[in-house]
Amino acid sequence: DELNETLADERATTLANTQFSVSQEITAKETEFFNQLSELQVKSEEKLHDTSMKHIEELKKTTEAFETQLSLKEAELKQLYDSHNREKLEIAEKHEEDIRKMQVCHLRKINEMKIEAA
Repeated sequence: DELNETLADERATTLANTQFSVSQEITAKETEFFNQLSELQVKSEEKLHDTSMKHIEELKKTTEAFETQLSLKEAELKQLYDSHNREKLEIAEKHEEDIRKMQVCHLRKINEMKIEAA
């Protein structure tokens, strides 16, 4: 009986040690997994931030170019209206149309960049 008890105790101890060892391995693997997951999340957030910043810079440049073109067209338009010349007024109407087209193109570009950023 003592031999059986000793063997049973040894088996129980071996089983407990094995369970503890497996539990430690699982905990280590979980920790490693969550660390890798955290690193991936940080990298993903950094990439998203970088991409967003690039889109913002591109949008700023596009907006500045648009505003410059718009200012030039508006200045030309004012000069044409001030001249009271029929031929020049027809050109002014063309400039208005160009400005409207530029605005539409600019708004499309903004929407495309918003879609790309999303």
